[in-house]
Amino acid sequence: MKEQPWTVGLVEAIAAVDLIRRQKYQTKNRIALLLLDSSFEIALKEFVVHTEGLELAAKTLENLFQRRSVVVDVVKNKVNIDSMTVRKIEHYYRLRNKLVHERATGDVTDEDIDNYAETVQHVLTMLFSLHF
Repeated sequence: MKEQPWTVGLVEAIAAVDLIRRQKYQTKNRIALLLLDSSFEIALKEFVVHTEGLELAAKTLENLFQRRSVVVDVVKNKVNIDSMTVRKIEHYYRLRNKLVHERATGDVTDEDIDNYAETVQHVLTMLFSLHF
């Protein structure tokens, strides 16, 4: 992390998810999902900002980040993220959006958080060579 100080917040967010999950909060999995997904999106931004040679198709960062799928495609041009990982990321992004944008609050299980945390950590390892 000394060579990549922009990754400190990403590592700390993963640690915060672990802390939140140990609490007796009724909504701890919801909070953990939101934090994991936000951390994933921030990781994409940090990768785009700090990686030379990415083809942004003449888009500004603001334009690029209007659609997450476009950002993932840009990152995939530099890093080989397998289709199963992308599908899991998309699944949890949709779940996050349901929590934020719909009236009904969906259930987020312990298994959901385990799976998404593992997925986010895997991608952070690929993007920044971080180890968890």
